[in-house]
Amino acid sequence: MESEVEKCANSKHEFLTVLYVSSYIISTSGISSFRGATALLDLVSRAINLSPKGFICVVRTSSPKIFPRNLRKLQQRAIDKLRSYCYIRLYEPTEFVNHAKFIIGYHFCFSEKVFYHGRYYGSTNLTCSGLAYLPRNLGNYEEFAFSRIRAELLQKLRGARGHEYYMREIRSILGSKYNLYTDKQSLKKYLDDRIQDLQGLLSRIEGVVKGTTRAQLFQAYAESLALYLHTLAFVDDLPGRRLTSEILSEVERRGVQAPDPLEVEAMLTDSEEVANELADLLNLTEEKLRSETLSYVSACKYVLEVLRQRYRAEEVSRYYDEVEKRFIEFLRENGRAHLEALEKIYTEILKRSG
Repeated sequence: MESEVEKCANSKHEFLTVLYVSSYIISTSGISSFRGATALLDLVSRAINLSPKGFICVVRTSSPKIFPRNLRKLQQRAIDKLRSYCYIRLYEPTEFVNHAKFIIGYHFCFSEKVFYHGRYYGSTNLTCSGLAYLPRNLGNYEEFAFSRIRAELLQKLRGARGHEYYMREIRSILGSKYNLYTDKQSLKKYLDDRIQDLQGLLSRIEGVVKGTTRAQLFQAYAESLALYLHTLAFVDDLPGRRLTSEILSEVERRGVQAPDPLEVEAMLTDSEEVANELADLLNLTEEKLRSETLSYVSACKYVLEVLRQRYRAEEVSRYYDEVEKRFIEFLRENGRAHLEALEKIYTEILKRSG
């Protein structure tokens, strides 16, 4: 697909290339040194240099803040290498863990009316072992698929509804990131809405803790752990990294330990029978469950209160770090063009899938 981008850019064609990447974790070894394919960082960098308005990179992955310290550093380093020119989502209000792992590429040449589509998907993480490019081919158990379609633009597009789904996600992530960085009112509304939603969930957990069965206490405990990680990811994904990093560092110094997200995921259940079994297995008494749950609820409420007091949407530009400043310039020059091009393609896909 890289050759098609270069061809269109050099020929002054009207085109749009979209790279959509999703992974639970990302490592710099996975995005910059896997052999047998062009390294992702190099590919994106070259494509953007060729045509910043004609190339869109969207990445959804986990916030580094939900991981233990060493993995957190690795995840943060990888994200920092991408976030000056990619639209990155680290938080989704309706999701806990991002397990979707794939790389999807679209190339639309409007001048020649051709469409290329490639995909790498399955259970892979964007790491060397996930991509199976370690010595002696020692890697994870993954699925691999790749296809390349050349046809009249959107005339014979296979699986149009599937493309509609992914293009809708791409539009959502790009549009949300664009608005949060360029529209202070959108940022303020987003902040207020999310805080209100999280406070409602915390209040419900507090109600459960006041008096209930051990099974329900365990369910509330698991949910409080998930909400704590959810709250950290929410803050981490907000614009103004100098301020959000400072807030999250203060939270960490309070001594509340972030749980392992995979352990929390295994604990979440809507079955009281299973909840009782897990409480027995983990040797958690009602007293312990109640105490731990209230501790995590209190930590979440502290984070939200600090946000209310210190985070001002109208002043957020004061807290951009150097990478965000470059990203803002990138948005000013290309963001609107990206949104308009995606809207054009999405409208056509809707026609074909309807």
